[in-house]
Amino acid sequence: MALVALLSARDGARDRAAPDRAAALIDFGGQPLVEYQARLAVNAGAERILIHVEAAAPDLAQLVDRLAAGYQRDVALVQDMTSLSRSLMPEDRILLLAENLILPSEALASLLVAGPAGLLALPSVPATSAFERIDSEANWAGALCLPGTSVLATLDMLGDWDLGLTLLRRAVQESVRRVALSPELVMDGRLALIRDQASSDIALQALSDNSQATLAERRAGLASLFAPVSRSIVREIVRRQIEPKSLALTALLVAAGAVALAISAWMIPALILVLLALGAADLAHQAAIVTLRAPGSPWRNRLVQAAGILILAILGFHLSAGQLLALSGAWLPLFFIGVLALAEDLDPPAGLWARWVRLTVPSAVILILLGLLLGMVGPAFALLGALVAIVSAVRILPIRQLRV
Repeated sequence: MALVALLSARDGARDRAAPDRAAALIDFGGQPLVEYQARLAVNAGAERILIHVEAAAPDLAQLVDRLAAGYQRDVALVQDMTSLSRSLMPEDRILLLAENLILPSEALASLLVAGPAGLLALPSVPATSAFERIDSEANWAGALCLPGTSVLATLDMLGDWDLGLTLLRRAVQESVRRVALSPELVMDGRLALIRDQASSDIALQALSDNSQATLAERRAGLASLFAPVSRSIVREIVRRQIEPKSLALTALLVAAGAVALAISAWMIPALILVLLALGAADLAHQAAIVTLRAPGSPWRNRLVQAAGILILAILGFHLSAGQLLALSGAWLPLFFIGVLALAEDLDPPAGLWARWVRLTVPSAVILILLGLLLGMVGPAFALLGALVAIVSAVRILPIRQLRV
């Protein structure tokens, strides 16, 4: 049994605001909105993607090629009910998303775990008036899941009717399970039906702000202090359609340049440059979360962090002046910082103490840079060692479960 996502990129998927040029697909963060929906469906477990179109077009063909190459999924355009019925199997589960719909990934996940058939519903209030009404109390939130048998039976009798609304009416008649969503999702802009490019830009900004706020809640310590700044930068990155992979690659190249400066004993420029690389790698990760794009291989980010540790190790080597005890005192905390960074990457810390008592690579670089600028780099390394001991104790001991 395969989960098949059924999307739509018909006439309403194009922006008609510029009559002097051929209408392009509505853009959402540097990608067509229907491509964002496809990424959302793939992340939810869809094994095949079918896109209902009026007619094949070059931009749609390029979209199919990108999705098929990027996700190794079967992606196809369907123009009529006959070709659509041939693409479905009775044992499939069909996930239908309304055209130009934006919804949170967690809402889609709640629909898929509800059973073989279900639909997302919103209470009928003024904020949800743009969504299709189901009855006097509820509106359709734009997503439903049906067994392949129900969809195939509907296709046999469909004719020229609207596919999405017809499947919705069938689901309502069969009293499929409704997964209720909060109208606050609509008020926050996380759930929306896009009509044109202007409304898409507004929804993208709202989604970016909400995603950044959610990410900030999971962060703490030094990272939380820069959350407002990073939120604005990520919003600008997404608005300018900067590819997260390209930004991550740039961060890696900058980190390599920082290592070269450290080897040449230009330590202050090296530390500043690697801080910029670490920041760029994190921004690429955040932008990828907003647009559901891949930020590149996770090893790129880890290599950037490794560059920061390597630069600190080079500085520690110069400070030790060949003394083994001093060298071990400088390098041992760096080893544990690398281990802690890798552990947090694989398994993010949970709990109040574990989230706040953290020592990341950027924090270590900032601490040593301040010590270098103040002429107290030796005490800075000593303080770094003490902080590593405290963080390691918090990670090991059960005090992370204590409440304040």
